[in-house]
Amino acid sequence: MNINLLINTLTEHQQADTLNDRELAAKIGIDNSTYSRIKRGIYKPNLAFYTGVVHAYPDLKPLVDAEMYGKPHYMHTEAPIRKTLLAKFLEVFK
Repeated sequence: MNINLLINTLTEHQQADTLNDRELAAKIGIDNSTYSRIKRGIYKPNLAFYTGVVHAYPDLKPLVDAEMYGKPHYMHTEAPIRKTLLAKFLEVFK
């Protein structure tokens, strides 16, 4: 998935805001240990992490959406596409 891209982009924002890991975790609203484990790949991100990232950095919402909805080849220039139930149905029965 895109978790590495999300973590790298979040790290860029962290450096731009001159925050350490503890301050970034507090800004996101999760424990420092949880953030560290997510960053190292030990824990999978949960909904609290994703919502915290979006609240702290709204410009990362397309990237978070791509990660949550499983779009494997997300590019920064494209917006994630959410298919409606009807679109999924029509796709299956072409």
